[in-house]
Amino acid sequence: MRQKKSKGTRGGRSVYFDDKQERYIEGIAKKYNLSFSAVVCDAVEAQMRKNKGESDDVQGQLKNMGTALHEHRERTGQDMFLLTELMLSFVRYYTIHTPGIPEGEEKAAESSGGARFEVFLEDFQKSLLSGGGVAKELFKDEE
Repeated sequence: MRQKKSKGTRGGRSVYFDDKQERYIEGIAKKYNLSFSAVVCDAVEAQMRKNKGESDDVQGQLKNMGTALHEHRERTGQDMFLLTELMLSFVRYYTIHTPGIPEGEEKAAESSGGARFEVFLEDFQKSLLSGGGVAKELFKDEE
């Protein structure tokens, strides 16, 4: 059984960070002339102070959960707004800059457009089911 350590003694643990987190922590350590461990310890201590007493404090837990849900809802709303703007901007751009269909070719264009739309829907479905997608492909370097 592990002996309880007194306050102020050091304990060793292996903690793994992804590259982005490590660079961030190293940047803070360099900026404030601290060790990597000191920055991590301060961050953990700050989080512990933030959550202090919440284990028995149902009201505090609910307040924190409500705040987190509110922040999530705001981010989701912003994301939806951006997606809507992007789609509407594309539709406007496409309709303004695409030439009309010459007279007499409407039937052929409708048929061709319908076939292309069916292919698009099939590709879109396959892309979603495979876990891929245009956004994942475009932003793969950021992951």
